[in-house]
Amino acid sequence: MRKAKKAESQAHSPFRQVGELLLDLVFGIYRLIISPTIHLLAGAQSGCRYPVSCSQYSKEAFRAHGFSKGLLLSAKRLSTCHPWGKNYG
Repeated sequence: MRKAKKAESQAHSPFRQVGELLLDLVFGIYRLIISPTIHLLAGAQSGCRYPVSCSQYSKEAFRAHGFSKGLLLSAKRLSTCHPWGKNYG
């Protein structure tokens, strides 16, 4: 019972709501400005190698696991998102 109440209170806390809004803002800016700029400068082949983009994966990781674990999972994902990463191609 206690864990359920704690999870429920965290889901509705004002800090979490502000955090989610900031997260949406950061990823929105990335998707609207930074990502297209990278594609423009690096060429059409510079797209994400994963079916779910790294930004979408990170956004979901932060929402599902919180800041600390979301950051760790995002960093792990981004560390493989380059030509020398595992299973490239």
